[in-house]
Amino acid sequence: ITTTTTTTTTLSGLRDLCCFDFAFVSNRVVLYYYVKGRPPIKLPNKDPVLYFVQRIRDEAHRFAINTHRLRRSKSTTKSALNDIPGIGPSRKRALLNYFGSTRAISGAGARDLEQVDGISKNIALSIYEYFHNQN
Repeated sequence: ITTTTTTTTTLSGLRDLCCFDFAFVSNRVVLYYYVKGRPPIKLPNKDPVLYFVQRIRDEAHRFAINTHRLRRSKSTTKSALNDIPGIGPSRKRALLNYFGSTRAISGAGARDLEQVDGISKNIALSIYEYFHNQN
């Protein structure tokens, strides 16, 4: 019974909590403090709460930028050639230098692939089959 009373009291108390409203304009932050039943109060520019909110904003931006950079760097290094057995970094580089792109490699015939230095007939056939047997 005590738990139910405490929970009910806590839930009714949540409605009376204060709220913050943020407006980010360039590098400035305008912070309004709201209390139920009272007019909003604008916090002064030197207020420690305002600095705290700015640090939270800066950390959120830093995290988003780092996450985006990490995803972008992973996607630029990934290639369909990585999944083909027998194709290492040197053969991959040779194929890309010769054909220019993965799309061009996928459209090339087995004899075209054999023309690349370091690509044997068997490797050329495995590359050709990899790109042409995918559904």
